[in-house]
Amino acid sequence: MSFGAKGLARSRREPPELVLTPFIDVMFVILIFLVLSTSFMVPTSLKLNLPESRTGQAAARGAGSPVEIEVSASGELRLSGEPVEPGALESRLKALDIKPGRAVLLAADRDAAHGRVVEVMDHLRRAGVTSFGIRTLSGRDAGAPPP
Repeated sequence: MSFGAKGLARSRREPPELVLTPFIDVMFVILIFLVLSTSFMVPTSLKLNLPESRTGQAAARGAGSPVEIEVSASGELRLSGEPVEPGALESRLKALDIKPGRAVLLAADRDAAHGRVVEVMDHLRRAGVTSFGIRTLSGRDAGAPPP
């Protein structure tokens, strides 16, 4: 032991340590928070170029959530956001047991084949749907000046 001028023992200073365990724990908690708070949404609707209507009216709100059938320009069909084959559309509609008053909307791309749209309308009627609306863009939605 060596004594200094004042008679105190000089201690050897050890180099400071960087303890990473608490830092890693905090980063892990932040990572878990971010993963759990992030919503992983898969797009459920088709990208449609809807036709414009200047005389269209807002769809009436029916009982329950509206049933929406989408027809893309390529002929792809979706029923309430889920892909459906044309041959299975009628049975899937019957399985929904659509009651009168429930809103049913047909959203067809402007470039969809007319025959495909009529086919979907036939499936709707055969499934017991007596009333449905056709989704369009209003004059305002399409960028036209207000009337």
